[in-house]
Amino acid sequence: MSLNYNKDLSKKEIQAAWDYALLSGAKHGVKMYRVFYDFMNAIGSNAADLYGLNYKKYYEPEFQDFFDGLELNRCRDRQRDGRLSCGFKMNDALSFVGARCLPLQLALLDKRVDLDEIVANVRHYKWVRKNHTGKKQKKRTNDSYRYVNLKSLTFKNQWSTVK
Repeated sequence: MSLNYNKDLSKKEIQAAWDYALLSGAKHGVKMYRVFYDFMNAIGSNAADLYGLNYKKYYEPEFQDFFDGLELNRCRDRQRDGRLSCGFKMNDALSFVGARCLPLQLALLDKRVDLDEIVANVRHYKWVRKNHTGKKQKKRTNDSYRYVNLKSLTFKNQWSTVK
């Protein structure tokens, strides 16, 4: 089962479709699988027909590899092995946007700002990629985590002794 899309679309048009699907989904409070569904419909893909709204299909490796091949902005994070990939969890679109760009999330929550204005100016918001490579953990030694009871060091606090 291969995923196809309209090859006549330029990379800018595909990026614009992704931005609109992501921000529209965040504005309306939908889950990420619905964002994928709307995006695939926008680029003329057959994934919407193959998967429908079956959310588990959008998190399988086949779909993730297809999505990574599009090399979109505002979706890829650095994974543990160092490559850029779309490692989505089953969360909602607003929290996905908010974890990477808080001012954009606040603009989406503001009722006075129109969605079309946000989509037109999305490139002005600073987007931060999540880095899942992790930091090297400090080795714990037994000496640095030893518990010492401070009251046992002096006899001033022992009530059993005569004062």
